[in-house]
Amino acid sequence: MKTRRFSRDRVELELTPLIDVLFMLLVFFVLTATFMNGQIPVDLPSGHGAKPPGDPLILSIDAEGKCIVQGKEVSPDEAVDMAGKAVSCGRTVIIAGDRSASYGGITTFLDRLRSAGVESVGLLVEDGGSP
Repeated sequence: MKTRRFSRDRVELELTPLIDVLFMLLVFFVLTATFMNGQIPVDLPSGHGAKPPGDPLILSIDAEGKCIVQGKEVSPDEAVDMAGKAVSCGRTVIIAGDRSASYGGITTFLDRLRSAGVESVGLLVEDGGSP
């Protein structure tokens, strides 16, 4: 005797749109993480100045006196060493000091840079408009 086999319709799930959405989310989060890495919450004082030539090394000092270089917190000694290497390669060194950082802390850091051989240091400011 023959048995009847029931044929079921196979349900197929279309994966292409899901992969597209996943790829777009991945690109979004990678780009967001990349742009957020370079931002450091430093409230710069206002002033006027010219843009430095080339690719400067920016040493950020936040309100608590922490040194941040290229998105990473480093010790002041490491920051001074990095500044010395940058100057020996011909790069400009710029300090981005928070407006509420202590004046003494910034000048002490400038003094450490000078004793390490970094003679020319710029200070980063927000553009305050016309003079």
